[in-house]
Amino acid sequence: MPLLARILESARIQALLGGLIRITCIEMRIGSDSAIDPEAIASAMEERFQGDLLEKCKVEIEVVEGNQVELKSIEGVPFQARDAI
Repeated sequence: MPLLARILESARIQALLGGLIRITCIEMRIGSDSAIDPEAIASAMEERFQGDLLEKCKVEIEVVEGNQVELKSIEGVPFQARDAI
């Protein structure tokens, strides 16, 4: 599975486990030695955002030392707040 698809799938799973009905922010760490352009991955992710879960989600990327790519956290709207949307 390509990296982008794995990140989005992981974010969706974490949202469901956390009781979120919408993801508003995805935070990632990308290693400076990973050969991944942070701006390119953020842009590609935003292009793939579809449906209610990821609508208007923003991507924040922190460049760190090393070669790892990590989904740091997600923020969102909890299920209990659905009536306020």
